[in-house]
Amino acid sequence: MRASMKPTDWGSRVGAYLIDVVCACLFGLAAYLMVAVLTAGVDLDGASPGNEAEWAVIAFLTAVVNYSPLLAARRGKRSGQTLGRQVVGIRAVRADGGRLLFGQALQRHLAHMIITCIPVVGQLNHLWPAWDRRNQTLHDKLAGTLMVDAGYVPADDGLLVVPPAPPTPAYAGSVAPPGDPGARVTATGSG
Repeated sequence: MRASMKPTDWGSRVGAYLIDVVCACLFGLAAYLMVAVLTAGVDLDGASPGNEAEWAVIAFLTAVVNYSPLLAARRGKRSGQTLGRQVVGIRAVRADGGRLLFGQALQRHLAHMIITCIPVVGQLNHLWPAWDRRNQTLHDKLAGTLMVDAGYVPADDGLLVVPPAPPTPAYAGSVAPPGDPGARVTATGSG
């Protein structure tokens, strides 16, 4: 039996966020170092030597921006969870209870990053769940998401089930053979 979609408490969200900031920075640092090592002494653009560090910074930023959406959009039992959310036992889901897809997870994350940069609004965003009925932040409201207990598994999560193809008829042609129970009967009585 699935757990209810009870919103998580504010403390769990803060704990997960702090863990995720550290994890995202480590993920970004790994990308930065990998690009810096691979491009050391390589002239990437042919214009000016020495701007390999720019590519490493781009790798860092790309990794940090994609950390949360990539992990949250996973299928299976970790759906909606980043590493921080796994540690504290919470997950992000759509407001209707379904699992997050990458686009919605990215929208949520970018909204969070942009709102955080706005003076006063960024601070209010992090405090908003303390008084919100559904414990949503402003970026949750913009993206249509909720943070719930990890015991809740989204309704449409799980393995992709492809229905089997219908059996192919053993006869050739477009007309059903006589006596076929699947043949259509027309007004004249023939199939």
